[in-house]
Amino acid sequence: MLKGVGIPVASAILTVIFPEEYCVIDYRVWRTLLWMHSDMHNLENYSCFSELTDCLRKYTTIDSYSLFLEVIRKFAEENNTTRRKIEMALWAYDKERGLF
Repeated sequence: MLKGVGIPVASAILTVIFPEEYCVIDYRVWRTLLWMHSDMHNLENYSCFSELTDCLRKYTTIDSYSLFLEVIRKFAEENNTTRRKIEMALWAYDKERGLF
């Protein structure tokens, strides 16, 4: 509810204050999660998918962040690691395969 502070910035603040509970939401991480949970794997390649989803940047709502955290927490628990490490791995995946 702070003026000028959206969900991505708020997620970064929460991550600094409560690193065991939260992680940063980012379009790269969001895009990788969309890729992993979509039926769009039949596109030519990940770059084509990333172009398609760039126009769908709907990761800036509280509902999106809640869902994002739910998925990240599940992955962290399944892989016996931190939420932050999962988020950073998903970010790196997109960085290597995405457009920019």
